[in-house]
Amino acid sequence: MLKAELKSLGEPDTFDYEYRLCGVVVHYGTAEFGHYYSYINTNRGNKDNILDPSKDKWLEYNDSMIRSFNVEDIDKNCFGGETQSDFNNDAWAFGGKSEKSLNAYILVYDKKKKRDLELFYKNRCDKL
Repeated sequence: MLKAELKSLGEPDTFDYEYRLCGVVVHYGTAEFGHYYSYINTNRGNKDNILDPSKDKWLEYNDSMIRSFNVEDIDKNCFGGETQSDFNNDAWAFGGKSEKSLNAYILVYDKKKKRDLELFYKNRCDKL
């Protein structure tokens, strides 16, 4: 009788997997108060598109508002830095240069195997 056993190969090879960004939770505000919303890749889980980022469709989910989002703008919408603003377009800036109050808070990734795992079978009578 054959018994299936997973052969211990040491640490998993990190090159066996590919990680793709599929969601971002953004915090808009300060440490004391603020607002959270998300950018989500709506092709997540679509096996036909997972290796072709040009087919990704990203949406912004902000309370009851849902709208398209260009993922090429992710750096300016999620990673802080300075901005030139006035009171009319950023109520927390008060005009002039200020720190951006938009920061990625949680990043969500899809993990995909690049190759199948190998299973090794041994007969119970075989020597170890």
